[in-house]
Amino acid sequence: MTRRNRSWPAAAALLIIIGTVSKPSNAFTTSIHTRLSSHTSSSMALSVAMSPPVQADNSSTSGGDNNNNNDNQPEYKDLREANKALDALAMKCGNPTSEPIISRADECQSQWENMRGSSIEPDTVSFNTVLKAWGRCCHSLAEIKRNSANGGDDTAVSFTADDGGVHNDHPQVYTAKDAAERATLLLLSQEQEYENGSVPESARPDTYSYNEAIGAWAKSGVAEAPQNAERLLKRMLDHEYIRPDGISYNSVVDAWAYSGRKESIHKLVEEKNYDEARKTARDAEEYLTLMKERYEQTQDPDHMPDVMTYTAAMDTYGRCGHYTSTMRARALLEELKDLYEESGNPKLKPGVRTYTSLITAWSKTRSPDSTRYAEQLLEEMNNSGDTDLYPNARTYTAVIQAWGRSPDHNKAARSLKLLQALKERHNAATSPSRKQALKPTLSTYNNALEACARCQGDLAQQTAALKIAFAILKAVNQKESGLQANAVTYATVLRACSFLLGPGAERNTVATAVFEKAKKAGMADFRVLFQLRKTVDSKQLAELLDGLPQDRNGIFDFNKAPPGWSRNVR
Repeated sequence: MTRRNRSWPAAAALLIIIGTVSKPSNAFTTSIHTRLSSHTSSSMALSVAMSPPVQADNSSTSGGDNNNNNDNQPEYKDLREANKALDALAMKCGNPTSEPIISRADECQSQWENMRGSSIEPDTVSFNTVLKAWGRCCHSLAEIKRNSANGGDDTAVSFTADDGGVHNDHPQVYTAKDAAERATLLLLSQEQEYENGSVPESARPDTYSYNEAIGAWAKSGVAEAPQNAERLLKRMLDHEYIRPDGISYNSVVDAWAYSGRKESIHKLVEEKNYDEARKTARDAEEYLTLMKERYEQTQDPDHMPDVMTYTAAMDTYGRCGHYTSTMRARALLEELKDLYEESGNPKLKPGVRTYTSLITAWSKTRSPDSTRYAEQLLEEMNNSGDTDLYPNARTYTAVIQAWGRSPDHNKAARSLKLLQALKERHNAATSPSRKQALKPTLSTYNNALEACARCQGDLAQQTAALKIAFAILKAVNQKESGLQANAVTYATVLRACSFLLGPGAERNTVATAVFEKAKKAGMADFRVLFQLRKTVDSKQLAELLDGLPQDRNGIFDFNKAPPGWSRNVR
């Protein structure tokens, strides 16, 4: 099979492409140009660092594992079969625990390139599937990085470790940012070739193509994600034959909400920089406003904000953890409910995801009203009579989380009541899907334990909270739960012991029993050891950690703990 050589554009050419507009802006695009004008500097991701060296001749590429080798190109009977094969490769890019995701995405791209100039010419669906592969790869790489950073299971990394060794003329991919850049580079290159006449009408990029590239940036979680997603949206608004739709705007909002940039919402909240966090949230909501303006001007249903647009905007405000921001998220829900009531449009119908978003916002907001509002929303969902709005385990977990952060002295009892209500609804559910949706997760149990560990009532209330904590620990390890306590579970129970029991023999005895359980379960990692040190006295700690190396100040080195203690930590 003969493949037409693909010459990657140089960096300068890409910068020219991204800066070119197809036609003058209308009134709407003028407003977004003003909004985006501060992001048109040379710091854009489509920079020299993004673009690959131009290959003089693909045939000169060395290396034994060349994914562009035409001898390895599968034969297909028609385009439909070829596209199905490409899609199968793209789907594998979302499974980092069992697939070399980078190689799979690169293989998908290579097969698409080898189709060009052959008897089966690829079409727009083929091209979009390649972008989908890199988008899924991007998401997987971002998840691996997040799990690693959070001390989670990073076994997936081993499946991508050798991916950088692919020998072809493609720019190398190692990170989520690299994958997002690859998708963007492919999009701009394909678009340029179409405009030059070397790509047929049947393979021209479309709205879906742009949405895949914007979505890749949104999933990447990198600092540059919001600006690069915005630039691609701006190109769509200026485009001669491509127009953004709801997915385009929603993805840009997601990029703002989940980016890893220094001024991203969660980092600003951690730094207690609430003013900047709210400003970032307002930046995200601006896209909701722009969509509403666009829809009013054109009446084009593709530009009508839908429930996902509103929910994404609510998410950005909910992450601020500030009362005024959460009230803004609440106002957006009320606006959405009014729109749905007036229009009856199912695309505007608030569902469990939207309500849970607002409950989660209240769970992050330190206000005496938080639990009241969260409970009201839960009650509204339960009494709605609408199966689309019935709460799930995540909803209940968010309400429990709100109680855990409440100053209410009865929060342990209230959290237990919510956990029991969830279990009752799970047991009463008849359909398998509903039963699964209502199954308490380990996060549900751990958040209920967190409420116990933070109880600040009188002696009777604290004693009750400790009893509840041990009842929850027992419940999570029962066979019927289908779960096993993890390191967070045991560390939280130890923290409850430290907070709810006074120093002395009783606290030593109880904490020792918890530690031994964690050790037996292979869940005694550094988090458990850290809480153990804060809970028992120095003599008891020395007995429990006998043989563990200590520094000159007598501090135990938790990194040298026997591997068996934490063998099951993921």
